[in-house]
Amino acid sequence: MFMPAKKKIYLLVSVICFVDVLLFSLVLLPLFRRVKANADDLNTQKISLAVLAAQSESLGDFQKNVDDLENYSQLVRSAFVDASAPVEFIEFLEEQAESYHLQLIASPFDSPPIKGDLWSSIGTRINVEGQLADCLRFVEMLENSRWVITIINFNLQKVVANDSEAIPRGEAFLSLEVKAFSGQPSVFKKN
Repeated sequence: MFMPAKKKIYLLVSVICFVDVLLFSLVLLPLFRRVKANADDLNTQKISLAVLAAQSESLGDFQKNVDDLENYSQLVRSAFVDASAPVEFIEFLEEQAESYHLQLIASPFDSPPIKGDLWSSIGTRINVEGQLADCLRFVEMLENSRWVITIINFNLQKVVANDSEAIPRGEAFLSLEVKAFSGQPSVFKKN
């Protein structure tokens, strides 16, 4: 069987096209898919690397600020009263009363938790006697001090001088009830 040259050329072109389609579908198409998958994986890894670099930088900044955070934490903790023994708070009151030339009597009392209080507290009764301006400055100093407190009772009276008194008293008597917070969560008793 002998084929004319024209048919041979058509057959050869058809075979070459068929081989090209097979080569493309069996070899090149999977290769392109793998290259695309690898490129996508590379992009994902670049994004992950950028995120890790940002987290590393953030961690470095955090480590630089650890000392500042510790100092701030110490400052915050020092604003609270030790619930078991409020000695430091009472010493503070005594020092301030002395600096304002006031006579002070301070006595702690049990302060029951009130609904809405975030922290447990220690109550302190403060009786101060001295000049009116000094008493008012003492209260202002107490409100602006580092301690986390709330004044729950305030009573300021002018002292009337007695002729029978040998020792002159101050012109004002200040009675305060102060709630000093401990920083510990408040515990409510169930009735």
